[in-house]
Amino acid sequence: MVNSQDELDKRILDTMLSGKGISPKLSDLARELSRPRSTIDLRVRLLEDEKIIEGYRPVVNWEKLGYEIEGYVGVSCSEESVPALLEAIKDCDCCLVESVFEVTTGMFDILAKCMFRNYEEIKELRKLIRVMDGVKEVEVCLLGPRHEGEQRRQMYRFELGAKILRSRPAAALSALRFRPRASSGALSSPIARRIHRRS
Repeated sequence: MVNSQDELDKRILDTMLSGKGISPKLSDLARELSRPRSTIDLRVRLLEDEKIIEGYRPVVNWEKLGYEIEGYVGVSCSEESVPALLEAIKDCDCCLVESVFEVTTGMFDILAKCMFRNYEEIKELRKLIRVMDGVKEVEVCLLGPRHEGEQRRQMYRFELGAKILRSRPAAALSALRFRPRASSGALSSPIARRIHRRS
């Protein structure tokens, strides 16, 4: 049987993932769950102490800041050139680089999520990467409208549930209720427009 306190943790995380109750005093969260604010405040602080909740991030409207183009840059390169390329992409000033990943499977060795103000910035980033040693191919995928729904929330819940499982074994049954469905990923999305960059 799932412990009632572990069930409350699950409900807190689920509600916060839906975008409700993320505030300094947690009043909205307490009201949503029909629990005293002091109880919710204590439970959230415990979740933070156990690193199950690792932080709160703002949702930024990048278009308001002039970054109207969002996309992924995939780089195929030699293994020895990966460290230098990672640093070059992270430190580039021709666009806004949100994240850079080393890729373990697939056609790319590096994948970067970037925001661009215009198509000239895309050309500049591509040129910067192309001239570096070891680069074999650069491909840019520009994204269309975002369609975010329950599937993404379920995947987040599963990740958070796994953290509960590691830190509190008694919460295992609660955590394992969340099972992610297969995701095709941004690059294979039918809404992505692929721009193939030839050498």
